Amino acid sequence: MTTTSKLQRSRDMIADFVRPHLEAGEGIKVVLANANGPLPPLTPIVPIFGVAAMCTRWFRAYALVVTEGRVLLVRRGKVRPGRPQSVDLALPIERVTVLEWTERPSYGTLVLDADGQRLRLHTVGTFSVDIPAILHALKVPSQSAK
Repeated sequence: MTTTSKLQRSRDMIADFVRPHLEAGEGIKVVLANANGPLPPLTPIVPIFGVAAMCTRWFRAYALVVTEGRVLLVRRGKVRPGRPQSVDLALPIERVTVLEWTERPSYGTLVLDADGQRLRLHTVGTFSVDIPAILHALKVPSQSAK
């Protein structure tokens, strides 16, 4: 199976999960199939649980879905992307702005302001190919996206 077909299968899985959460007549414009996002720091009892537990709690796998009118953040699991689990955030598209997109050779970082909440999402490898479509859907001029 090629990387492209795996990526498309992942996009389709996210789209199928999100469809019941869409409003009447709302369609999906673009899906960012996988991005990891840090959570707020843990409490001081982290050393009791160990470094591995700390890492799995700091990072979550998400998908980002942009429709004609909303942006949805879908939780996919801890560290590694799995089946979609929940819609953690659903906001009108006008209340979500791109603060920064930094592209590096093997990964990228997308920083969004979602109604005053800062979301930092990291994309790796083939999942970064969806970023230009996300930026276009969120109406970011190409020269100011980086």
